[in-house]
Amino acid sequence: MIHKLLRENFMILHLKAKDKKGVLEELSNACYERGFIDNPEELFRTLMEREKVITTGIGRNVALPHARTDVVKRLHLIFAKSDTGVDCDSLDGKPVYLFFLFIGPNKENKEYIKILAEISRLVRIEQVRKTLLESKTEEDVFRIIKENEKLPE
Repeated sequence: MIHKLLRENFMILHLKAKDKKGVLEELSNACYERGFIDNPEELFRTLMEREKVITTGIGRNVALPHARTDVVKRLHLIFAKSDTGVDCDSLDGKPVYLFFLFIGPNKENKEYIKILAEISRLVRIEQVRKTLLESKTEEDVFRIIKENEKLPE
């Protein structure tokens, strides 16, 4: 399921932003540019509000910014990678290099929770994180996710 959401053109292999706010803004704009949403400012505001509740920097150099919002009609996932690392107030205090932006409509619940759990499971695997950090192409990222996910097709 994750690999189906994570199509090749839904990846950013070299984020430009250097701080958490900038990353969330860049990801929100990417959602707009790809036609997922009509209002990037609303998504950005929603993601920033979510960050105020608790950081989505889950540790191990990974952040999982996510939100349910009415600005989207269906589930979307963007993988992004920072070359330099970003301070995202992570639970372990380490910089974030791997970002999984996951958004869905407010009415979506069961599938949303399943996918969040699967992403969390995947990034706990050291070899998955290591190979994602070393990945050079969108095809590499797509293959790594597909080979390691457990959700059914």
